[in-house]
Amino acid sequence: VAMDTQAGGENSASNHDALMCSFFAHADVLAFGNTTSATRSVTPKQSQNNDAENIAEGNRPSTLLLCGRCDAFTCGQLVALAEHRAVVVARLWDTDPFSECGGSTLREIEISRLKEKLQKLHLQGSEDDGFDNGQVDTKVNFATTTILSHYAKRVQQNEYLSQRG
Repeated sequence: VAMDTQAGGENSASNHDALMCSFFAHADVLAFGNTTSATRSVTPKQSQNNDAENIAEGNRPSTLLLCGRCDAFTCGQLVALAEHRAVVVARLWDTDPFSECGGSTLREIEISRLKEKLQKLHLQGSEDDGFDNGQVDTKVNFATTTILSHYAKRVQQNEYLSQRG
């Protein structure tokens, strides 16, 4: 994911934040899964209609990459990596690598949790590492907190540079 947040206004940054939270939430659902009972406690109407869709087993590997620059070389590397991984993973896990895994309701729950965390990071400033007084946020796993914190810092740096220059 190229991190170009300089284009557009305040609404553009908000949309980008929502997309990034969706990006991180999808990986969380793949890695840790979710159950229908957890989904019902948050969204009872949606989970009753699509119980089978709202169960994710977890333990599915995924790779998140954040690129500081989106040039031809980096894009070529990403395409090659994606093609290779799609073939290998499809073979190993006997899955369709291009299907939607986990259902949209599960991602919506994760997205809302990650949006909350990202808002906290934006409010606390760039000195924060994503952890409150050395305590890990139990709502968001350690890896996702780390990468979300890194993303928030990059956004703040880009905003600072765009205001300055």
